[in-house]
Amino acid sequence: MKKLNKKAYSAGFAFQIVLSLILIIIPTYILILIIAGEFVNLITTYDLDDNMIPHRIFYSKNSIFFTDSITGRTFADTIDIEKYNENTIKALLGDKIRNYLGIKLSLAYGGTAKETKEIFYNKDFYMLGSERKDIYGSAYYERIVNVKSQDTKTPGTLILHLVYKKNEN
Repeated sequence: MKKLNKKAYSAGFAFQIVLSLILIIIPTYILILIIAGEFVNLITTYDLDDNMIPHRIFYSKNSIFFTDSITGRTFADTIDIEKYNENTIKALLGDKIRNYLGIKLSLAYGGTAKETKEIFYNKDFYMLGSERKDIYGSAYYERIVNVKSQDTKTPGTLILHLVYKKNEN
């Protein structure tokens, strides 16, 4: 067996290091690019709105739900019928109508002779999106609530139907 001199040994060792780095770094970099690209496709502002808007409607202090004037606590299971209107929803979501989002809130309450009240945010978009399922997505939330009208509480059901424009990727 022939022994290599220092120069040949150093050149061979350097070649092995460079080759190892190329075989480790390039595939890792490509894998990171693929994963990052997929995350960008999965997360869109539409998806965020799909999750954030119901939370804003259900849990915001100035929403349709009853807020105790003394403690400032909002009860997410009790709807204040005086605040259940389109102006409250517009105040929560902003006066500027979003051109990719439509909301319908349906409240059914009142014992055997159920009364139903519906309010909309961007009604035209909601109606269009409800009919065209191919390019519009939707989310549906249903909640058992109490409806506070002056001093009485009546059991009821709140349905939130959200229609949004799907990501075009």
